Formats: sequence, structure tokens, C-alpha cells
Amino acid sequence: MSDSLGEFFRRFDEALAKWEREQSAPSLVEVVREARHKQPSGYAIVQAAVDWELAGFDQLPHQRPISEEDLCAVFPIYLKELEPSRPATTQEFQQGLRWALTPLGRHGSPVERCADALIDDCPKRGFDGVHACYWLVEEAERRGRRVPEAAWELFLGRVRPCEAVAVGIAAFRQGNLVAAEGAYRVAMDAKDPEAGPLAACRLGLLRLYQGDAGGAEEAFRFTVASGHAEAAPEAATWLGGLLARRGADAGRAVLRQAVASGHYRYAPEAAMAIGMLANQGGLEEAMAALEQQAAAGDEDLSPRAALMLGGLLGTQGDVAGARGLLEQAIASGHFDVAPRASLTLGSLLASQEDPEQVRFFEQAAASSRREVAAQAALCLASYYAEQGDLARTQAAYRQAIDTEDPDGAPRAAVLLGRLHERNGDVDQAWAAYQQAIDAHHPSFSLKAAAALGELLASRGDDRHAQAAWQQALEQPQLDPAAAFALAAVCERWRDRDRAVAIYQRVIQSGHRGAVPLAAVQLGLLYERRWRRGDAARARALFQLAIDSGHEQAAPLAEIHLRGLNRRTRRGMRRASREATASQTERAQDQMGSGS
Repeated sequence: MSDSLGEFFRRFDEALAKWEREQSAPSLVEVVREARHKQPSGYAIVQAAVDWELAGFDQLPHQRPISEEDLCAVFPIYLKELEPSRPATTQEFQQGLRWALTPLGRHGSPVERCADALIDDCPKRGFDGVHACYWLVEEAERRGRRVPEAAWELFLGRVRPCEAVAVGIAAFRQGNLVAAEGAYRVAMDAKDPEAGPLAACRLGLLRLYQGDAGGAEEAFRFTVASGHAEAAPEAATWLGGLLARRGADAGRAVLRQAVASGHYRYAPEAAMAIGMLANQGGLEEAMAALEQQAAAGDEDLSPRAALMLGGLLGTQGDVAGARGLLEQAIASGHFDVAPRASLTLGSLLASQEDPEQVRFFEQAAASSRREVAAQAALCLASYYAEQGDLARTQAAYRQAIDTEDPDGAPRAAVLLGRLHERNGDVDQAWAAYQQAIDAHHPSFSLKAAAALGELLASRGDDRHAQAAWQQALEQPQLDPAAAFALAAVCERWRDRDRAVAIYQRVIQSGHRGAVPLAAVQLGLLYERRWRRGDAARARALFQLAIDSGHEQAAPLAEIHLRGLNRRTRRGMRRASREATASQTERAQDQMGSGS
């Protein structure tokens, strides 16, 4: 019931926000945007207050304004970005704060003191400070605004344990993995019994994202040992999967802990995971656990167990048994499980090449669950594409885009762009790729920018191609794999400076698995330009990769570092033929630096 109410209020808030944004936001946003040049001190105050909320301090139930003291501390950072030569004096700060608090006609003020806000319980909770206008925060999120690194350093020093998870998630979405870990550590180091286990579980997921299985295992074990009602079953499910991949008997034991917790979500998922260990005799145990959960009569647990059991039977080839259970889950009407069951049943029928798959995909695509609706629409697009129905394929992609699902919508936009590109419709492809770029997805936005740039560059439009790649570089978060692919595209079209910037972004992200690989790639770029004085940079990057001990990057870096030292003959006079680059290589370097 609580989940259903949460979903209702989320949709209500989204509808209300959309209506109010259409009524008033553009004018206020425009006024503040103009202040960048007319009132730089006021603009700096507004931007600092907006970034405080982007950093996760606005999340309920621990919503907290930025205090005047913190505003004053971070003010020089933001003013320097706008006007490096202007001193951030106390007088300048007070002048900017007065402007930011001044109502701009019917649009209200860019920031508002807690005591003046229409609905605000900050005074009751002992907080005093200012809130940024909601519409300015929403506009910054839409544009993919990134909180400056220097601001993150100050913000992390202000994190309370109860805020650690929200701030860590915000930092992760901003692509600042070091700040995300720092926030999680606040709650863990404080040994907060509520926030600590939740933060440790998020840290485990962060380690998994970075490819650090050992670090993830350590964090998950910490969470499981806490016995936290929510975090421990989730961590046990992840930890059991990790251990099971190594063939450890402990994997199943940990998964049993999650099953025994009776958690409405993770108990069925853990039982499903045991069932996937068929080669270790886990199938019968999983089916027994899921059958018991499905028959329990719990309004959340039982439909989810029926969904998992149906999926498990489907993997074992029992289509009839799977269909019966999935239809049972659909008939439950559960707001989350029923559409997922429709999607799963449609996928099962698709594997049997049964045209009835369309009916279940259409049911799921009509769901209010955005991620399910987007996936179902993409499945419909795949089906219609196989049938050669271009119009319905395009319509299904647009349906997926219209869900505005954070993952499914940009993915559909990329696929629609590729479809238009194959059909020779450049304008439509451009529009679809741009829609994916504007979604600020860490992977699909970069893929769209790479594809759009190549499309335009192949037609001789270098200016717009480079603009597309630059939009990717300015995304809040860069998925390492997509970033490497984008950098390769830039190198292929001799946009070497942008490739350098992309690798630098990956290194700055602090991604444990990607940083050494990016260091090698960036080192290779500098190595090719060692005659222009970039040898020292290349050596430093190769050494960074070597010191990381990365399984792939460290040996490669050692090889390239030895080769670089041989070529430059460090400390010795170079031979004359090595001292002068060939005319062709010099021309290529100039092309790379000028792009």
C-alpha cells in the first residue's frame, strides 16, 4: 500500500511540477540567466544555492537549506568562475545576497530565506538559511549542471550521517565517484545504525560499478552483519551473487539469509538467484522457497514471488507452467509486479516466436511504470522491425521516448536515430540523437553524440560534429566504456584535443577500473607528440597506470614506458633524425591541436 501511495504522489508531483513550470519558470530562468553578466555576485549566490540542492541536500525527509555561513564560504569559488579578477569581499557577498533575495516581480526571488518560504519546517528543525527556487534547480538538472570540484570539497565537510546516502547518490550521478565514496564514508565512520548500513550497501554497488569485486564484497559483508531491515537483505542478495560466481558454497548460504528475511523484494530475488545455480543443485530449493512465498497471501511478496517463479520456470523451458504463474501475477493487479509480469511473459512468448507476445508487450507499454513501459515499447519496436513494418517500428520507439524513463527513453532515441540514419533521413536522425544527448544519460547520451558527430563529419560539417562531441564532454556523468568509444571517434576524426579532455574526465572521475586504462590511452596520445614536449606527461600517466596494479593497464603501461624512454633516450643527446619530426607527422600534429 505504501508503495502504491508513493507512486501516486510521485506522478501527482510530476504533473503539478510540469504545469507550474509551463506557467512561470521560463521568465524567472531568463532573468537569472541575464544576471550572469549584469549581477555576477548575485548570480554566484544563486548558483551556489542551486548546487547545494543538486548535491543532494534537498532530499526528504532530511531536507536542509544552505546556511549563510556556508554560502559565504563557497561564494569565492563561484564568483571566480564568473569574474576571476573581482575580489570576493564581504561587501560583494552581501550585495549579491540582497539581489538574490529580492523578488523579481510576479516570479518571486531566486532564493528565499527559510522563514519566508511558503511551506518550510526548517525553523522547527533548527535550521536557518536559504532555499534556491525550485524551478532554477529543475532547470539546472535539465541542462545537466555539474557541481564544481572545489564546491564538492566544501559540501562533503557539511554532510551529516542521515544525508550521506542522498549526497552520495547525487555525487555519483554527477560523475564524481570520489565525492560519492566520501559521502558514504561519513555515515559508515559515524557508525550510524540507520544510515551506516544503507551507505555501506551503496558503497558496495559503487565498487561493483568500478569493477572492484573485493571492495564490493567487503562493503556488502559490513551491511549484512548490521542486520538492517532494508539494507541487509539487499546486500545479502548482491553478496550471494558475487560469492556464487566464484563457486563458493558461502554464496548460497548468504542468499538463504536474504530468503529468510522475508523482504517483499529481495527474498524472491534471492530465491531466484539460488535457482540460477542449477549446476549446484539450487533449482529445487529455489522453487520450493518461491512456491511458499507465492502462496503466503502477502499483497507485495506473493505476486513478486509468482513473477520470479514464472521467470525461473521459463529459463528451464517450462513455458506452460511459467505462463500460468505470470498470468497469476498479472491478475494480481499489483502496480509494480503486474506490468513486469506482462513484460516477462511477452519476452517468453517472443523466444517461442509466438505472435501473442504483442498483446502482453502492449499491456506492459501502457503501464504507469516508466521503466517497464519503455522496455516493452522497445520490445514492440524490435518485433515490428523484424516484420519489416517501418511505421510501427518508429511509432514504438517514439512511445518509449515519451515514457521519459531515464534509461529507456534515451536508448530508444539512439535506436530511432540509427534507424533514420540508415534510411537516409539526416534531419530526423539529428533530432533523435539530440534528444538522447539532452537526456544526460551517462552512456546513451555519449553514444548519441558520437553517432551524430560521425554522421555530420562524414558530410563535411565539422563545426556541428565537434559541437556534438563537446556536448558529450560536458555531460554530468561519463560511462567509461562509452567515453572510451567517444574518444576513439574523436581520434579517428583528428579531434585529438577533445579526446584528451575525455580521457582527463575519466581520470578525474576516480573510477577504479577505468582510471588506469584512461591513463594508458592518454599517455599514448601524449607519447605520439613527445617531440613537442609531451614526453613528461606521457611518462607520468604511464607511471600512474603502473602504480595502480591494474591487471590489463599496468603491463601495457610498462611496455609503452620502456619504449618511450628508448625513443627519447632520456638524459642523452638525441640523434639528429630523432630531433626533427617529419613534415607529414608535424602536419598531423597541427591538425590535431587545432581541432
